[in-house]
Amino acid sequence: MTGEKKKARKIAFNLLDWIIIVSLVLAAVGIWFRYGLAEQWKNKQNTVTACISFSISDIQENSFTGGYFSEGTAVYNGDAGNNLIGHFASEDKFGYVPAKYYQHTKTGEVVIKQSVTDRIDVVGAIMSEGVMTENGFYYGGTTYIAPGQTVLINTRDIKVSVLITDIEIVENVEKLPNE
Repeated sequence: MTGEKKKARKIAFNLLDWIIIVSLVLAAVGIWFRYGLAEQWKNKQNTVTACISFSISDIQENSFTGGYFSEGTAVYNGDAGNNLIGHFASEDKFGYVPAKYYQHTKTGEVVIKQSVTDRIDVVGAIMSEGVMTENGFYYGGTTYIAPGQTVLINTRDIKVSVLITDIEIVENVEKLPNE
Protein backbone atom coordinates (compact mmCIF):
# COMPACT_ATOMS: atom_id res chain seq x y z
CA MET A 1 0.00 0.00 0.00
CA THR A 2 2.81 2.39 0.62
CA GLY A 3 3.88 1.97 -2.99
CA GLU A 4 0.40 2.97 -4.19
CA LYS A 5 0.45 6.09 -1.97
CA LYS A 6 3.81 7.10 -3.43
CA LYS A 7 2.42 6.74 -6.94
CA ALA A 8 -0.63 8.80 -6.03
CA ARG A 9 1.53 11.64 -4.60
CA LYS A 10 3.90 11.68 -7.54
CA ILE A 11 3.01 14.52 -9.90
CA ALA A 12 3.50 13.68 -13.52
CA PHE A 13 3.26 16.12 -16.40
CA ASN A 14 1.27 14.84 -19.28
CA LEU A 15 0.78 16.26 -22.76
CA LEU A 16 -2.11 18.51 -21.70
CA ASP A 17 0.00 20.11 -18.94
CA TRP A 18 2.78 20.90 -21.43
CA ILE A 19 0.31 22.39 -23.91
CA ILE A 20 -1.06 24.71 -21.19
CA ILE A 21 2.44 25.82 -20.12
CA VAL A 22 3.57 26.48 -23.71
CA SER A 23 0.34 28.40 -24.40
CA LEU A 24 0.91 30.65 -21.38
CA VAL A 25 4.51 31.33 -22.41
CA LEU A 26 3.44 32.14 -25.98
CA ALA A 27 0.71 34.46 -24.69
CA ALA A 28 3.24 36.33 -22.52
CA VAL A 29 5.63 36.65 -25.48
CA GLY A 30 2.77 37.93 -27.64
CA ILE A 31 1.84 40.59 -25.11
CA TRP A 32 5.46 41.67 -24.77
CA PHE A 33 5.83 41.85 -28.54
CA ARG A 34 2.63 43.83 -29.03
CA TYR A 35 3.24 46.43 -26.36
CA GLY A 36 7.03 46.48 -26.37
CA LEU A 37 8.83 45.60 -29.54
CA ALA A 38 6.04 46.46 -31.98
CA GLU A 39 5.52 49.89 -30.40
CA GLN A 40 9.26 50.64 -30.54
CA TRP A 41 9.39 49.59 -34.17
CA LYS A 42 6.42 51.82 -34.98
CA ASN A 43 8.08 54.75 -33.18
CA LYS A 44 11.32 54.29 -35.12
CA GLN A 45 9.34 54.57 -38.36
CA ASN A 46 7.89 57.95 -37.25
CA THR A 47 11.08 59.48 -35.83
CA VAL A 48 11.58 63.19 -36.49
CA THR A 49 14.28 65.69 -35.60
CA ALA A 50 13.19 68.48 -33.27
CA CYS A 51 14.76 71.66 -31.96
CA ILE A 52 13.92 71.94 -28.25
CA SER A 53 14.30 75.58 -27.18
CA PHE A 54 14.94 76.37 -23.53
CA SER A 55 15.78 79.20 -21.15
CA ILE A 56 17.93 79.25 -18.05
CA SER A 57 17.59 82.00 -15.46
CA ASP A 58 20.26 83.53 -13.27
CA ILE A 59 23.42 81.48 -13.88
CA GLN A 60 27.03 82.58 -13.63
CA GLU A 61 28.34 84.11 -16.84
CA ASN A 62 31.41 81.85 -16.88
CA SER A 63 29.09 78.81 -16.95
CA PHE A 64 27.93 79.98 -20.37
CA THR A 65 31.15 81.48 -21.72
CA GLY A 66 33.28 78.61 -20.41
CA GLY A 67 32.31 76.31 -23.27
CA TYR A 68 29.84 74.19 -21.31
CA PHE A 69 27.15 74.74 -23.97
CA SER A 70 29.30 73.76 -26.96
CA GLU A 71 27.64 72.54 -30.14
CA GLY A 72 27.29 68.77 -30.24
CA THR A 73 27.66 68.23 -26.47
CA ALA A 74 25.43 65.36 -25.32
CA VAL A 75 22.57 66.45 -23.04
CA TYR A 76 20.92 64.08 -20.56
CA ASN A 77 17.69 64.35 -18.56
CA GLY A 78 18.57 64.27 -14.85
CA ASP A 79 14.87 63.89 -13.96
CA ALA A 80 14.36 60.76 -16.09
CA GLY A 81 17.21 58.39 -15.29
CA ASN A 82 19.86 60.36 -17.19
CA ASN A 83 18.56 59.24 -20.58
CA LEU A 84 19.87 61.08 -23.64
CA ILE A 85 17.72 64.02 -24.74
CA GLY A 86 19.94 65.09 -27.63
CA HIS A 87 22.85 67.43 -28.33
CA PHE A 88 23.30 71.18 -27.96
CA ALA A 89 22.50 73.05 -31.19
CA SER A 90 24.84 75.41 -33.00
CA GLU A 91 26.00 78.68 -31.43
CA ASP A 92 23.50 80.72 -33.45
CA LYS A 93 20.70 79.14 -31.35
CA PHE A 94 22.21 80.49 -28.09
CA GLY A 95 22.17 83.92 -26.52
CA TYR A 96 22.29 85.65 -23.16
CA VAL A 97 21.38 88.88 -21.40
CA PRO A 98 22.10 90.15 -17.88
CA ALA A 99 19.89 88.32 -15.39
CA LYS A 100 16.63 89.99 -14.41
CA TYR A 101 15.35 90.11 -10.89
CA TYR A 102 12.34 91.65 -9.22
CA GLN A 103 12.55 94.23 -6.47
CA HIS A 104 9.74 95.66 -4.35
CA THR A 105 9.68 99.38 -3.65
CA LYS A 106 8.52 100.91 -0.37
CA THR A 107 5.11 101.49 -1.93
CA GLY A 108 4.77 97.81 -2.86
CA GLU A 109 5.42 98.35 -6.53
CA VAL A 110 7.39 95.63 -8.36
CA VAL A 111 10.37 96.86 -10.37
CA ILE A 112 12.32 94.67 -12.81
CA LYS A 113 16.07 95.22 -12.52
CA GLN A 114 19.04 93.74 -14.36
CA SER A 115 21.94 92.12 -12.59
CA VAL A 116 25.12 94.16 -12.48
CA THR A 117 27.14 91.14 -11.34
CA ASP A 118 28.21 88.19 -13.45
CA ARG A 119 24.71 86.62 -13.47
CA ILE A 120 22.97 86.04 -16.83
CA ASP A 121 19.80 84.58 -18.36
CA VAL A 122 20.49 82.17 -21.24
CA VAL A 123 18.38 80.92 -24.13
CA GLY A 124 19.47 77.95 -26.21
CA ALA A 125 18.42 74.80 -28.02
CA ILE A 126 18.88 71.06 -27.99
CA MET A 127 18.61 69.03 -31.19
CA SER A 128 16.76 65.80 -30.46
CA GLU A 129 15.22 62.83 -32.23
CA GLY A 130 11.86 61.50 -31.19
CA VAL A 131 8.24 60.99 -32.06
CA MET A 132 5.67 63.76 -32.40
CA THR A 133 2.15 62.57 -31.61
CA GLU A 134 -1.15 64.33 -31.03
CA ASN A 135 -0.25 64.20 -27.32
CA GLY A 136 3.13 65.93 -27.75
CA PHE A 137 6.82 65.17 -28.34
CA TYR A 138 8.54 62.06 -26.98
CA TYR A 139 12.32 62.30 -27.28
CA GLY A 140 13.94 58.95 -27.89
CA GLY A 141 10.41 57.79 -28.65
CA THR A 142 9.62 57.20 -24.99
CA THR A 143 10.04 60.28 -22.73
CA TYR A 144 7.50 63.09 -22.90
CA ILE A 145 8.68 66.69 -22.97
CA ALA A 146 6.65 69.87 -23.55
CA PRO A 147 6.86 73.67 -23.48
CA GLY A 148 6.37 75.01 -19.96
CA GLN A 149 8.04 71.98 -18.40
CA THR A 150 11.09 72.44 -16.17
CA VAL A 151 13.76 69.80 -16.73
CA LEU A 152 17.04 69.13 -14.95
CA ILE A 153 19.62 68.61 -17.70
CA ASN A 154 23.21 67.58 -17.37
CA THR A 155 26.23 67.08 -19.54
CA ARG A 156 29.65 65.80 -18.68
CA ASP A 157 30.48 69.21 -17.14
CA ILE A 158 27.28 70.89 -15.89
CA LYS A 159 23.93 70.27 -14.26
CA VAL A 160 21.26 72.96 -14.59
CA SER A 161 17.48 73.34 -14.50
CA VAL A 162 15.96 74.62 -17.76
CA LEU A 163 12.50 75.78 -18.79
CA ILE A 164 11.38 74.29 -22.11
CA THR A 165 9.99 77.17 -24.20
CA ASP A 166 9.29 75.58 -27.60
CA ILE A 167 9.58 72.36 -29.61
CA GLU A 168 9.87 72.73 -33.36
CA ILE A 169 10.10 69.91 -35.91
CA VAL A 170 13.12 70.48 -38.17
CA GLU A 171 13.28 69.26 -41.78
CA ASN A 172 16.40 68.27 -43.74
CA VAL A 173 18.83 67.92 -40.85
CA GLU A 174 21.91 65.70 -40.77
CA LYS A 175 21.56 62.68 -38.49
CA LEU A 176 22.41 63.45 -34.88
CA PRO A 177 25.38 61.64 -33.35
CA ASN A 178 24.55 58.67 -31.14
CA GLU A 179 26.10 58.47 -27.71
